[in-house]
Amino acid sequence: MKRTLSKILSVVLAGSALTVSLMAQSYPQISEADMQELMKHAQTMQACMANVDQAQLQALEQRGLQMESEIKSMCTNGQRDAAQQKAKTFAMEIAQSPVLRDTEHCSELAATVTQLIPYADVSGYHVCD
Repeated sequence: MKRTLSKILSVVLAGSALTVSLMAQSYPQISEADMQELMKHAQTMQACMANVDQAQLQALEQRGLQMESEIKSMCTNGQRDAAQQKAKTFAMEIAQSPVLRDTEHCSELAATVTQLIPYADVSGYHVCD
């Protein structure tokens, strides 16, 4: 887990806000109403992340880093089956984590924002322009 979950989500949120801002300049076909809708969804997403318990998220991150270390050690010591089982058990454990469910919900909101972005028809635009 080189990148932490909280860092990844922060990047997603910041990227979404930046994307919405740049879209106004890059996609003149977006109407003012569509832009306002995008901004509304981006604000909802940011509010969602503000409600995620950051202490629990950091604790989950630390637990993940600890587990990664233990599993790597098991693998190095030839305990492949035990390492695999430990990884599966941990994955099932964190899947039940309320903070992970909260962040997944916020991520789904982020997906909603990106679905509203008119990337589908970029025939008249170039990435370098």
